[in-house]
Formats: sequence, C-alpha cells, structure tokens
Amino acid sequence: GPVVPPGTYTLRLRAGGEVVETTGEIVMDPRVAQTGVDEAAVRAQYAFRLEVRDLLSEARQTAEALHEEREVLSDDSARAAVIDSALAALETEKGTYMTPRFIDQTKFLYDMLRHAYQLPGNQAEERLVALRAEYEAILAEL
Repeated sequence: GPVVPPGTYTLRLRAGGEVVETTGEIVMDPRVAQTGVDEAAVRAQYAFRLEVRDLLSEARQTAEALHEEREVLSDDSARAAVIDSALAALETEKGTYMTPRFIDQTKFLYDMLRHAYQLPGNQAEERLVALRAEYEAILAEL
C-alpha cells in the first residue's frame, strides 16, 4: 500500500497463533521537509493514494467475480456476452503492445503516485475522476 503519513502506529505481528504488538512512530523524512512538503501535503497525498488503491482493488475483485460467473455460463447466453464485454473493458488483452484497459490504467496512476512526496496534481485528480466514471459505466452495463 501507499507510504503512510507521520504518526504513531500499532505494529502487530501474527505467527504460529501468537500476536505480538508494539507501537512505532513514523516521522517526516527531513529531506522531504526541506523541499517544502509539509505533513498536510503528505496526508492529502496518502488519502488520494487510498482512493486510487481502493478503486483498483474494487475493479480487480469485480473482474475476479466476473471470471467465476463466466465459467458456469454457456458461450451463447446473453449474460455471457455482457460479462465478456465488461472483462474486455477491465482487463488488457494478452499480447505484445496491447492497449491498456481499465485495471492497468488505474494501476499506472497508482504506481505514478506511490512514491512521490507532493500533493497530487490536477492531472492525477482529473484522471481519477475519469477512471471512476469509466468504472461506473462498466458496472452500469452489468
């Protein structure tokens, strides 16, 4: 997941039926602070990254559920055609130099944001709005 903002966190390790907990403090990297990025910007970036991550996760879960449903349908059913269309919009075809589809496009946005310490730019926010609209349209077809 995305890098967390500064704060106190509970660290929990589970192994062999045992759970060990402690707390830890995440502090702002002084090199990042020197660039003019403050904690408010890091928190805003974290919230934005979570939004993108959640959209990506939901789309992947949708695709997985559609694959499971598709396995039990005959190829000539109307529902199978709807599912095939949705999967074609969600997943990039196998091959070389294929056009990235929704899941890969959302993953690209997530990867672009994952390690940058700055407020998300307008283009990233606009792209997330467009991706959400595209995802809603895919769901509406289902």
